Amino acid sequence: MRIWTPKKRKLPPCNPRKKHLQTLSDVRAYRNRFQRNPWAKVGSLLVPQPLRLQSLGLACCCECHAIAYEKLEYDDVSNCDCICENVATNLRSNWSAIDSYKAVFMGHQSPICGDVTVHFPEAAWPDIKSYVENGGRLWVASEFTPCLAPGARTVLLDFLDSLGSSMEIGEVLIDEDCVTSSEDNINTAVPMMADITSFYHNAVNVVTGGTWLAKTNVDGNVIFAAMENIGDGYILLVADSTVIAGHCGSNCSIYCAFVNNSNDNML
Repeated sequence: MRIWTPKKRKLPPCNPRKKHLQTLSDVRAYRNRFQRNPWAKVGSLLVPQPLRLQSLGLACCCECHAIAYEKLEYDDVSNCDCICENVATNLRSNWSAIDSYKAVFMGHQSPICGDVTVHFPEAAWPDIKSYVENGGRLWVASEFTPCLAPGARTVLLDFLDSLGSSMEIGEVLIDEDCVTSSEDNINTAVPMMADITSFYHNAVNVVTGGTWLAKTNVDGNVIFAAMENIGDGYILLVADSTVIAGHCGSNCSIYCAFVNNSNDNML
């Protein structure tokens, strides 16, 4: 008996906004081409929803990881081609779902001075700790001290400590207006940063602890971004929310590496 195998066909176009993600309707349209063949119906049962087409002999556009935002969406992250559209916002109100996401972006909502860095309630902190220890990735965007709400720095330090992190932010303002760290001030010895040539930022605070990722170009080249391995996961702390809001320039290459790199290519 001749077993039917599908011919390789040209993939449908990837999502035009993200240029990498096939929609569920794309998958169904391609799968339906084979429905006249009984063997295809068997094969269609093997297609995980919504993205995979390998069981029909077709390659996917690429791997896509779900991400979430603690409160509101950060446009500079979501607008990157490598970031999927299956993102969630306001995870702070549904933190029990955190394990569904490869990476979570949280922190100060730039350009609103007077905001806090940690919007998650304290009751959520043990679950977030478990999430990171089990392989989750947490990007924490803070701010220079005068921009933080009263007491926000203390809450952030308590939050990081509860996760087992040694990282802290200081009480210093390094006043740079929309610059990018020079290549000498980017730690390309860190695998995640190996191909990074720019790190846009505005006024920042000092970050201590963890492994440094980027330094300022002025005021003694102080560290404003660092990352730490906690269990099987990672926490990245950057002391400027302008970075993540994209007001100074896109840092897509850094977000994409943070979300998509394998654990062997992080620290």
